[in-house]
Amino acid sequence: MATDATRADIADLGSGNGYTAGGADTANTASESPAGTLTVVGTDIEWTASTGTIGPFQWAVLYNQVGGLGAGNKLIGWWEYSDPVTLQIGEKFKVDFGASLLTIT
Repeated sequence: MATDATRADIADLGSGNGYTAGGADTANTASESPAGTLTVVGTDIEWTASTGTIGPFQWAVLYNQVGGLGAGNKLIGWWEYSDPVTLQIGEKFKVDFGASLLTIT
C-alpha cells in the first residue's frame, strides 16, 4: 500500500451481517507528556458475523476520518493478513490496540 494512501484508495466491505461500511470509530484520545511524548489511545474494535458471513478481507486499516469517507482521510496504519479472512456466522474479529495505538517521541 502506498505511503500517501487515503481511505478512498481502498476497497471496503459493504454493510451487512454485523459490519458497517467505513468501519468503526476507535474513539481516540491523545495525551502529551511534558517531555514531548504523544500517546494516542483508542477503543478496541470488534465485529461479529450475525446473519451471514463478513468478508473476505485481508486488511484492517486505521485512518484519520475528516468529514465523510473521501480522499482527505489519510491512512495512519494497516495490518495485512497473509490469507483472506471470512467470518462465519457467530465468529468474531477484533482489532486489539493494546495499551495505546501509537506513541510519538
